[in-house]
Amino acid sequence: MAVTKQQKKEMLAELVASFKGAKSIAVGKATAMSVKETSDFRRSLREQNMSFKIAKKTLICLAAKEAGYEGLDKAALEGSVGLAFSPDEIAAAKMVKKFDPKGEKMELIGAFYEGKFLSKRDANELANIPGKQELLTIFAGMLRAPLYGFASLLNSPLSSFARAVKGYGEKVTHQL
Repeated sequence: MAVTKQQKKEMLAELVASFKGAKSIAVGKATAMSVKETSDFRRSLREQNMSFKIAKKTLICLAAKEAGYEGLDKAALEGSVGLAFSPDEIAAAKMVKKFDPKGEKMELIGAFYEGKFLSKRDANELANIPGKQELLTIFAGMLRAPLYGFASLLNSPLSSFARAVKGYGEKVTHQL
């Protein structure tokens, strides 16, 4: 069934709204994905407060331009293209790459970030950056390490003193 002009306008408006509402957008080339795999991928994205849409390349280019994203060339969009929209700066690219690290069914071919279209190489580099939670965990560990060392430093003379008192106590009891 052919898509009417009105339906295309509605799809374009929906895409533009998604572009404007996302902090980052990953572009994936979906090849040989079954309906179940696509549904599972969408479900995993929804659990992370993200969405996934498959659209025609022309609509994607129009929506990106209308939303203010620069540098997108239609030739960069190869194959069947899907977009993962995220309210987080790097989560979309990470999820697309995490879904299929080898890129056999879903390959990360680009991303929209801070108003620009990123190439495949740049999008993959973006996906490799640690996320906010990972960085906070690393930071907490960095804060904890000196405190742990300081506590063990303070504890060391006390434990030595306690061992000396215990040894002296044992020596005195053996002499009696």
